[in-house]
Amino acid sequence: MDSSTVLLALRILTWAVGMSLVSALTSVPAMASQPEEGVTIKSQSVSQRFLDVRHRSTHATAINALADWGVSRGCSPERFCPDDTLTRAQMASMISQILPTEPPGQSGFSDVVPGSQHQEAIDRLAAAGIVKGCRTGRFCPNRSVTREQIASVLARGLQLPAPPRSEGFVDLGSSVHASSVYSLVARGAVKGCAPSRFCGKQPVTRAQFASLVYRIAPQKDRVPEPEPLVGGSRFLYSDSDVVRFRRSMSGAGPYFSRGDAGHGGQYSPDDGQDALRLAERFLANPSASYWTQSKLPYSDSSDQPLGEQWQRFMQAAWVYMTVPDHPDHEMLGREVKKLLLTHASNPANDWSNSTNYPLNGVGGHAQNIFWEASFGTRLIKARDMLGREAFTDAENAVFDQWMYGYSNWMAKWLHHRGVGQYLPGRLDRDYSRVNRPEDAHRASYDGGPLIGSMGLTHTNRHAAPASMMSLAANYLEYYGYDGSTRSNPSYGRFSVNELLEHSRLYVEETLRFGVHPEGFQGDFERGDLNYHRTATARQGWLYSINVLSNLVEMADYHAKRGDMSVWDYGTTAGYDGTAGAPNVGGFTEKNLHFYAWSMSRYMNDGWKRTNRGESMVLSHFYHDVIPAAIVSKHVPDDTLLSSAWKRQGQGFPAYGQHPQSQGPWQARYGEGAKMIGLIEHAH
Repeated sequence: MDSSTVLLALRILTWAVGMSLVSALTSVPAMASQPEEGVTIKSQSVSQRFLDVRHRSTHATAINALADWGVSRGCSPERFCPDDTLTRAQMASMISQILPTEPPGQSGFSDVVPGSQHQEAIDRLAAAGIVKGCRTGRFCPNRSVTREQIASVLARGLQLPAPPRSEGFVDLGSSVHASSVYSLVARGAVKGCAPSRFCGKQPVTRAQFASLVYRIAPQKDRVPEPEPLVGGSRFLYSDSDVVRFRRSMSGAGPYFSRGDAGHGGQYSPDDGQDALRLAERFLANPSASYWTQSKLPYSDSSDQPLGEQWQRFMQAAWVYMTVPDHPDHEMLGREVKKLLLTHASNPANDWSNSTNYPLNGVGGHAQNIFWEASFGTRLIKARDMLGREAFTDAENAVFDQWMYGYSNWMAKWLHHRGVGQYLPGRLDRDYSRVNRPEDAHRASYDGGPLIGSMGLTHTNRHAAPASMMSLAANYLEYYGYDGSTRSNPSYGRFSVNELLEHSRLYVEETLRFGVHPEGFQGDFERGDLNYHRTATARQGWLYSINVLSNLVEMADYHAKRGDMSVWDYGTTAGYDGTAGAPNVGGFTEKNLHFYAWSMSRYMNDGWKRTNRGESMVLSHFYHDVIPAAIVSKHVPDDTLLSSAWKRQGQGFPAYGQHPQSQGPWQARYGEGAKMIGLIEHAH
């Protein structure tokens, strides 16, 4: 690159970054001329969505676009760490992607390790005079970049003359960067953070700098961003997700038809085709998918939304979102919306009514609340698939209030009836007053430690209400719902933040008190003959994998708001044989990765751990694919999980049917019906 080209590129960089310093770092708009031609970045379709970048963030478009361009990368495969301050080394790497220079020799900085990730970029920019060291012989690559330092980088690159006026910001004083700041001010490129202040020492975050770099390319040289997809904004699915789903549903992606994934041949699910079939059945008789609780007050004898017809509407919503050219596209959206609003506005389904839905209205196993929590989850997911803009403000208010009441009822029941009676101090995370009967008498599935009541407290029939409550609370928080302005449930109200805390608590408690360091979870014990007279090894595994699926989805709901605390939680605490570090797989704590790894390992015939010689490796058993697929996003190097959910690794059973057919325990009629299937998680 000759000097004139470099200078031209730097001018555009200066304009863009200078404008961004104003727009991204201050609330005062800057006045600057239009950029000159020279640097062209062709924007591709944004396919990357970092879990800790909210779609409503002013920096989201820039972050995702730069990831597509290869200009920036996240702090981990699924996270960008937008609020972390940008380091000098990271700045060098990003700028070097925009301003390529001739390969130089080593810069000689003693603190830049040869062959390290940012070494070449630092050497290039140092040789071009664009960046300098922090002191003699040192670059300080891990030090944060400040506003005034960026100004100096730009001023040096453009060889700007001394400014006609070197005063105005009271906080610059005799700073070595003052002249550079005022040079850019004289060009109208930057302004202060407040009247008479520049805030030059203020560090720049990774998100802010992404926006600076994103604006380098002239707007006329960019491919226009795609129009908002049908239905507008969604909580669970970004536009880039929907683009991927639409590609799969066109038949171009895996798992759409039999034989296009897995081990090949007939042993591959027809996930997409099955969704289309169920959507057609829904349209043929939409009223069959309506459900209203007819036996009130709610009790063990109340109705349950079982059967395929009560999951068709979610498949119809999926087809509406992913097949825009479907011949009945508008009818799908219209009928699903009608069903959703009917359920949300029917007084018989008002879960905040304590007369109709008392907290003690179900038995010990909570069979009904288990199914109805799954049904409620499908209603919320279907609403999200249509998109929030598919509803008017008034309709959204109705549905938000219904979700709020429903999630409060689930949380209240779970806290007072399902778990709280064993953990009276749980809201304070005080487990010194645990109330558990001394019934640790059942031998464990693998002949390990005994399992007592605590190991069976967080079961799949508790996990389903927890997951529904978590989805509703995260959705409401994401869209800024303020429950304090609405009518309160008559049995008392948890705020949205309190519901979110209950969600975190449930995941933490299950890992603490339900997961054993040997690699199994307490609900697995229900597959033992001492607990179920007709139990099988597969039955216990199924109970436990349902717990895992709910926990993984709950962690994912939080992550979509940028809350990674649930994913990051790990522990060695526990009771009744659940305490200690895992003794398999090289894990040092019990966390969601370990739990998912263990459950997938049971399915691998290399594990060779069965109950009374019963094989669990059956073709119709792939409940584990959903949690394995989601967790593998966070730990992509785990080949066991990757092989498990793709069913492509040696030792895993092939897919025999579509993902909703689960042999004697049809996922279509239970927990698995909350999941669309494999297409949603294929990455």
